[in-house]
Amino acid sequence: MKPKIQEIIVVEGKDDTKRIKEVVDADTIETIGSVINKTILEQIKHVDEVRREIVNRF
Repeated sequence: MKPKIQEIIVVEGKDDTKRIKEVVDADTIETIGSVINKTILEQIKHVDEVRREIVNRF
């Protein structure tokens, strides 16, 4: 059984989501590139109010 991550992980794209889900049970938000649009930013802000998020800063 994979470990469950309660936080939401912010990733760049679907390949990142796929890799994360191979090793842990976690939800992700995909930014679809390095420029974060307003809708994605609003999702991240909402998540911050409801659940913590993990942002990959690479």
